[in-house]
Amino acid sequence: MSDRPDLATLLLDLRAEQADLRALLDCGDLAAPTPAHPWDVRDAVSHLAGTDVEAVTAAADPDLFVRELTTVAQDVQGFLTGQLLSRRALSRQDLLATW
Repeated sequence: MSDRPDLATLLLDLRAEQADLRALLDCGDLAAPTPAHPWDVRDAVSHLAGTDVEAVTAAADPDLFVRELTTVAQDVQGFLTGQLLSRRALSRQDLLATW
């Protein structure tokens, strides 16, 4: 018997966690600072949205994901900055919809 949770339990937990975060973001200040200086809340959500895109790519097309990792590894900071900049002009509603 494994000590690891089954996938269904894990997905339920992740969905509940995301729902809690979304509830906080519905009226929260996206410009508020975070402990991940110099990121603000908008930057953190943009990063989470970008991470979700990468997770979907990894699951749907593992070969593409691995090929893209080579590029990312050459400029990790540039990759992270791109995640933030690509979502910076989005409205709150659009930003949350991408995540």
